[in-house]
Amino acid sequence: METESSPIPIDEEIALEAADPTMEKLREMEISLTSLKMGIRKLIQNQGTLSKEIRNIEESLKDTWKDEMSSVPTKKQPPNCKECAGYHQAYDCPRISADQRFMNAVAAEICVNCNRRHPGVCRKRPLCDKKHLTIYH
Repeated sequence: METESSPIPIDEEIALEAADPTMEKLREMEISLTSLKMGIRKLIQNQGTLSKEIRNIEESLKDTWKDEMSSVPTKKQPPNCKECAGYHQAYDCPRISADQRFMNAVAAEICVNCNRRHPGVCRKRPLCDKKHLTIYH
């Protein structure tokens, strides 16, 4: 007499399946995947919200900057000339001779070709054929 193998009851099949380590790992991965999807959705929503907030802040800063710039009073330049206390640079003073301007520039270690401090040879092209500004004429 042959015994027929009877099918495994569903409850036992589910119990065996639940005990299978591969199935358990698969369920963990499904849970992780669902959690990741939700996290990505939240990130995308937050990114959109942050982008809108940044645009609003930028616009308000532009408006504030424009308001501040339009309300800034113009300041009167303080006297710069040490020779006559006039409202011009010492090298433009009408009271100083060209020779004295030249000597002041040399004493202050200022380039007589461009009237600035810099290392090395000056690259500015002179207006006359000599290496000095025309203010020294």
